[in-house]
Amino acid sequence: MAVVPGEPVALAPAAFRCPPTGTVVEYEAGRTITYLAQEQPDACLITNGARTQSMIYNLIPADRRAADALRSVLTKLWPLQVGKAVISERDPFLTGNDDIDAKFVTGVNETITVLRSERLITPAGTFDTYVIERAYTSLYGDSAGRYYYWYEPKNGLVLKGLYERDSGVNKVRAPNMTAQRVQIGAARSQ
Repeated sequence: MAVVPGEPVALAPAAFRCPPTGTVVEYEAGRTITYLAQEQPDACLITNGARTQSMIYNLIPADRRAADALRSVLTKLWPLQVGKAVISERDPFLTGNDDIDAKFVTGVNETITVLRSERLITPAGTFDTYVIERAYTSLYGDSAGRYYYWYEPKNGLVLKGLYERDSGVNKVRAPNMTAQRVQIGAARSQ
């Protein structure tokens, strides 16, 4: 599946910001995210359905095993501007439970790039966005793929997400999503 670029738009370099408190984004399949607060300079506190969690740069859950490593890499990506890229190589680490047979070693090379700026048209409205690609390859070459995020800098929103797996047996961790409705604070989008 190829990601087809939308209409190009000119965007100034954008500092990170969380959406205003009370912002609600509804995605297809009933997924709803509500923004509660800017928890840290680089993290938004959200509810995702019934779950409350912190999102680093509004892209990656802070409770993921590799979140701290990705946080230091993503810090270098902001302010966003087209062509900016950062590289992360996470060393192998053990995962699994205490049963040694259930543990395995993994590691990942990631390149995160601001590919372009484009106008995104969704059922929630039309937005000027940066398209961010997060490409990964396991250190052992057994899996590879890409996440794409359409980040709208005016309100700090991720309005679309897409996952493509090139190879491997890892399962999709984030469903593809497109905003169906956006309510900024108390005002509703187009």
